Amino acid sequence: MKILLIIAVFAFIFWSYGSTVKDIYLVYKKRKLNSQMKKMEVEARSDEVRTIRRTAKKKQLEPFVELINAASSDTIGELVSTNFKSPLLEKFAQQHDGNAKAHFLYGNLLIDKAWKARSGAVAEQVSEKQFDGFFNFLSQSEQSLLKSRDLDRTFVGVYSSLLTVAMGQSDKERAYQIYKEASQLAPERLDYHLNMLVLLTEKWLGTEEEMFEFARKHARRVSTGPLKGLIPAAHFEAQLFLEADEKEAYFSQSEIQQEIREAYAGVENIEAGVGFNERHQYFLALNFFVVIFQYMEDNKTAREIYEKIGGNHTDSPWGNIGKDTREAFMKYKRLAYEGK
Repeated sequence: MKILLIIAVFAFIFWSYGSTVKDIYLVYKKRKLNSQMKKMEVEARSDEVRTIRRTAKKKQLEPFVELINAASSDTIGELVSTNFKSPLLEKFAQQHDGNAKAHFLYGNLLIDKAWKARSGAVAEQVSEKQFDGFFNFLSQSEQSLLKSRDLDRTFVGVYSSLLTVAMGQSDKERAYQIYKEASQLAPERLDYHLNMLVLLTEKWLGTEEEMFEFARKHARRVSTGPLKGLIPAAHFEAQLFLEADEKEAYFSQSEIQQEIREAYAGVENIEAGVGFNERHQYFLALNFFVVIFQYMEDNKTAREIYEKIGGNHTDSPWGNIGKDTREAFMKYKRLAYEGK
């Protein structure tokens, strides 16, 4: 009798509060997954990057400078990819004017300040005062990044940042000059190609036709490698302002699906590489591919790509999907594993 009474009580509780219990469970599950993702990200960072970030928090310039000076280009590239921001960077650049790394890091910090001054809004929603702050920070950033380039012309990472500045300044001619310099140093590196692709979109300084021409030209000049990621990136840009039903119709087109699958075949079986900068190009491509396969409702392939990505989600394309890139990544990943 007691057992029946207990069962009846639990049945009543779940009948009355079932949705609340479910909601609490889902919130718990979401927090747990986000916590796991954050742990994966931190573990994915190199020891050098973790040490630099810890030292920067102590706000002691000289130990910080020593670590940066000893850091490889891979470590510096990784540091920037983790959205590293520190008040030490301005002092570092001022006191070490002949240091290429100092100006590169400070230049990227100024880009971040520029977009914050603009408030991240479209041009029509930005005030004159916000634009003044935006262009002022971009001008300072350009000066710092050009110093970095002139001090060390072998560091390719600076060109992606300079293209971002040129895009903000609406200087297409300058962007092509920067792109040409970068392509002479590292013709198959994806990150600056992606920045150039975005610059060539209709919302910035080009047209959709120009964007696709650029993406296809450079994706097709390699048989395999991260440059294949230009194809899903172009389709991602093309769908950004489509309504849900328009997006579904867009990605149901057989010629688009075929183009995506053919491009993916060029990265499906390659290895991630060793150094951060090389690995980052690979993961950039995979992050674009996984989103597009989900738009194509191919969750099976998406799940395979998520396994390859692990904790290596990138700012692009997730920054266009949600303010919190990790949360956007995890949301799509859950949907892929819940789908057929």
